Amino acid sequence: MNKLIELLRNFEKKTVLVIGDYCVDEYLEGDVQSIAPEAPVPRVRIGNKWVRMGAAGNVVLGIRALGARTFAAGIIGDDAISKELVKNLEEHVVHTEGLVFQKGRITPKFSRILAGGVHYPKQHVIRFDAENEEDVREESVKSLIEFIRNNSEEFDAIIVADYDEVDKGVIKRELLDAIVKVADEKGIILIGDSRKNLANFKGFTSVVPNIFEAELAYGRMIGQNEDDIFNAGKELIENLNLKSILITRDKEGMDLIEKEGDDFKKVSIPILSKNVVDVTGAGDSVTCAFTLGLCSSGKDFVSSANLANHAASITIGKEGVVTVTKEELNEAIKNE
Repeated sequence: MNKLIELLRNFEKKTVLVIGDYCVDEYLEGDVQSIAPEAPVPRVRIGNKWVRMGAAGNVVLGIRALGARTFAAGIIGDDAISKELVKNLEEHVVHTEGLVFQKGRITPKFSRILAGGVHYPKQHVIRFDAENEEDVREESVKSLIEFIRNNSEEFDAIIVADYDEVDKGVIKRELLDAIVKVADEKGIILIGDSRKNLANFKGFTSVVPNIFEAELAYGRMIGQNEDDIFNAGKELIENLNLKSILITRDKEGMDLIEKEGDDFKKVSIPILSKNVVDVTGAGDSVTCAFTLGLCSSGKDFVSSANLANHAASITIGKEGVVTVTKEELNEAIKNE
């Protein structure tokens, strides 16, 4: 039996906690009818509306789509958007007991208008964001830490999904320290993904940055040179006390750098898909498949990275942010 298929079959036996920044992405799609009479802007008649779970929400749904049991944890607002978010997650059979509701805080919502006409395709016209101006409170963080400690026996892995770009996010130093301590005590696989703060993710099993996020943590440009990527990976592993780092490089595939004793090895994994439609969301697919691969394989980093590459190749062959199902991944591996 193909080793990757065997690992995939074990996904349903695993439980993953995804802790981080949760938000709702809203899409409003319509046709441009005319120019508005009161201002020189297009008037869009909305025909379709849909919402997706964004940020950590996309990760937790990605884990669920691959067949594993999932828990969501974070700090959200006590508002209508949070109720919409929780309802959506529970419809996908995600445990939501770890979501802390904080009065005065909003649940971020990012709305996009996609407009077109009879003779031209729909495209983004504008995006408007509802983001937090209030930071997380100490009591909310303590409630989150208490949930993690009280339920740690449940988790095979914890994913820390830090999507904060306005310094009002959930992942604070106190929380990171508590997560690392619990993971060490319980032998839980710990995976980190951060847009801006990867340098704070010390003591993790692995982190999964793209090349730009890796450069932020490294403190200088890396580029696409293989030796430079290897050196950056080694330094980040040493500085952050990691077991490995998986750096994604869009159409160039990904590079796994792993520490074995006092030595390091690098495995370059080329992209599988020849039909690149949209790379949006590919990083989340990598995080999900890589994490579950590590859970199922006893920390076989290379096999897990290959699983992640298959998942990313499925994602980039589709338009928009999508989750990869266990069935799709199984079929992709069989057809390799």
